[in-house]
Amino acid sequence: MKQTTRYDVQEIRPRSPYAACQFARAAASTPRCTFALILCVLIVTVAPAFGRDRESTDGAVSTQPKNNAIEAGFDEALDVPRISGALYPRIHNKLQQAYPVAVDHLRNNPKCRDLFAELGTNGFKKLSTTLYSQSTVTMERSFCRGGVTAITVIESPSVRLCKRFASLGTVQAATLLIHEALHFAGMSEWPRDPQGLNPREIDALVKKSCGF
Repeated sequence: MKQTTRYDVQEIRPRSPYAACQFARAAASTPRCTFALILCVLIVTVAPAFGRDRESTDGAVSTQPKNNAIEAGFDEALDVPRISGALYPRIHNKLQQAYPVAVDHLRNNPKCRDLFAELGTNGFKKLSTTLYSQSTVTMERSFCRGGVTAITVIESPSVRLCKRFASLGTVQAATLLIHEALHFAGMSEWPRDPQGLNPREIDALVKKSCGF
C-alpha cells in the first residue's frame, strides 16, 4: 500500500469532498467537513509510523536490510569456533589454527558456498553454529579407529573431534571442518547412504570446490 505523506494530501484535487473541506474556513465547516479534516490529520500524522521498523528501540527508521544484520552476526560468530567442554590442548590448538582457514576458503570460493546452497542452507551459518567437542574414551575405541578424525551425526551441529585430529596439517584440518559442516547441512555419506559419497570423495569435493 502506498504510504501517504503530507504532500499527497495537499495535492488531492478539489473535486474530492475531503480535499474541499480541508481548505475551507472554520466558520463554514460542516459535520462532514469536520470528519474529513480529522481523517486527513490522522493520515498525515499516523501513516508514516507504519513504515518504521517495529524492532527498532530508539524510534529511528531502520535503513539497513535485515539480511545485512544476519550476515554481520555470521561474521562475528565466525571469528572463533564454538567449543563445548574441554579439548585436549593439541586438538584445541589445531582447531584454532584450522577454523579461520576454513572460513576464508568458504568466503573466497563461490563454489564452496554452492555446496551448502545445493543442500538448501548457508555455509557460514552452518560453520558458525557447529559445536566442537572432545571424543569420549568409548568413541576413541570404536568410531575413531581406522583413520577417522571426527564424528558427526547427519543434520546435527555436534562434531566430536578424535585425538587423530591434532596430527592433521592445517589445510587438512580445515578441509575436515567444512566436510563436517556439510554433514550438519544434511549431506549423507556412504555406506549409510548407498547413493552417497564416501569420506574420501567428500574430501576431494571440498578441496576442489573450496580451493584447497
